[in-house]
Amino acid sequence: MPKNATYLCPEIQNDVIEVLAECVRDSIIHDINNADVPWFTLLEDGTKDKNNRENVAIGIRYVREGKVWESILCIKTTEDLDSETFTNLTLNTLQEYGISSDRLLRQCFDGASVMSGKNGGVQARIQKKLNRFIPYVHCSNHRLHLVLIKSIDIPTIKQFFDQCTMLYHFLKQSSVAKLYKGHALSRLLEQRWSGHLHVTSVICNNYKEIVNCLNEAIGKKDFPGDKVAEATGLQRIVTMRPFKFCAVFMNKVLHALEPADKLLQARETDLRQSARITDSLIEVIQGFRDDATFEEIWKICTSGDYNTNTSLAEAEPVENKRRRKVNSALKDCVVMETTGASRDSCNLKSVFFEVLDVMLLELKRRFSENGELIHSLQAAENLEYENIGYLSSVGISLPSKEELIATLGR
Repeated sequence: MPKNATYLCPEIQNDVIEVLAECVRDSIIHDINNADVPWFTLLEDGTKDKNNRENVAIGIRYVREGKVWESILCIKTTEDLDSETFTNLTLNTLQEYGISSDRLLRQCFDGASVMSGKNGGVQARIQKKLNRFIPYVHCSNHRLHLVLIKSIDIPTIKQFFDQCTMLYHFLKQSSVAKLYKGHALSRLLEQRWSGHLHVTSVICNNYKEIVNCLNEAIGKKDFPGDKVAEATGLQRIVTMRPFKFCAVFMNKVLHALEPADKLLQARETDLRQSARITDSLIEVIQGFRDDATFEEIWKICTSGDYNTNTSLAEAEPVENKRRRKVNSALKDCVVMETTGASRDSCNLKSVFFEVLDVMLLELKRRFSENGELIHSLQAAENLEYENIGYLSSVGISLPSKEELIATLGR
């Protein structure tokens, strides 16, 4: 090797990286072609870069040495975003790397119409080009994300998270950060709902520090007027019952979704396990939907039990409104109008049930697909031969009942 050879120029480094990538890819292709079973699942997703080009990651899910593996085969770039381009890109990539499309058992994409469309989507075009039925499965974790997005689109909840974003931007300012003694809030991104859980957790566990920081900012004489005005508005917002209720309520719901989110992302989770996880999640959310759970959350917001030493009841701004007395004649009646009870309680109770109803409806709707396929897989697991005929439609050859009995007998 020449003494003046450093191999540090960009061209040489890129060549070395490309060689390493080829070695890794060759190893993955070898494992796919020598898998325990001949079938594999196609995984595909894309994202745009700053040049508005689509970077498409193509992955393969297969079984090797008794374990499930998910490997990224390559990342392709395209400027065209139509389904025909994606279809050709996918099939040409499989052919380029020597992976037979005849072994394609299942397709797993997101729910975008260009991918999931029943007539013109990628999943439909691949089936037409290969001239056989290949089940399309919408990514379970992505479906769970869409359930949450739909649930928090309710005006009161959406407003709450908008206020959290305002609070995040205010607290991260250098002059304000010096006053804040609690844990930092995170930025909310629509693509990653885990940030919503982190924000509600920080608010619930650092409520005292947040209120103290806002109060201190309001009293700072060297702060600009606009910053004091912003702190005053935020202090008013975070000490109101709707904000506190939404924080406690969404924190409870998002914590319930967290285990399902992690399990659905696990490499070992298959279609049957995904269905079981979803059914369990529906039971958990259904268990929240009662007056007792609402009263529990409402009590936290009004009694000061907020994982802090601060009494939320004391932090609540006092409204100078005369409370109406309940007519004694209505003592034994069901009163539909608020008579002395907190209007917030009635309004937030409606929000409480609306969020849970939307979440349950979306869970049942979005996870009802592939029911026949899941039923067939469960039947095969339980050796219910009369119920596994559906598997033959996806190209899986089945032994006759007599052959199966003879095999089991041996």
